[in-house]
Amino acid sequence: MKSQPPILFTKLLGLIATVLLSLPFIGCGNPMATVTGHVTQNGQPVANATVAIFSPTDSSRQYFGATSADGTLFVTYGEDQGMPPGQYTVRVSHSTLADGQPVPPGEEGAALSAAGKVVPHIYLFDQELTAGRNSLELALEQGRQDGANSP
Repeated sequence: MKSQPPILFTKLLGLIATVLLSLPFIGCGNPMATVTGHVTQNGQPVANATVAIFSPTDSSRQYFGATSADGTLFVTYGEDQGMPPGQYTVRVSHSTLADGQPVPPGEEGAALSAAGKVVPHIYLFDQELTAGRNSLELALEQGRQDGANSP
């Protein structure tokens, strides 16, 4: 007469098999898009611009970034490792003095902003972002102007 394995042993063996068969699928989410690049105006880097990247059809897809002194674009993704691929609008905004010169950093810049001597400039770009790294070269003179204060 054959003895049956204990029920607990059978269930444990089934659980182990399930876990082992599931391992290859861990981390197999949808591939994400990341963004790097540069922002320029008339061939010159645009420093300290703010950047918003948003989906025109899904308001939950909003990502933000800025440019460094050399115009390099940095984007943050919150807790995500990127953004879902798809169609996005990129909004670049920066401010200049009325004569087009950069706003000085620090308190002088804040005082000029409060006095209304600063002109905001906003440009929009439509971008198709694909899975993986996307390098955007955003020349402001090629973007759509948004707002009455843009030149």
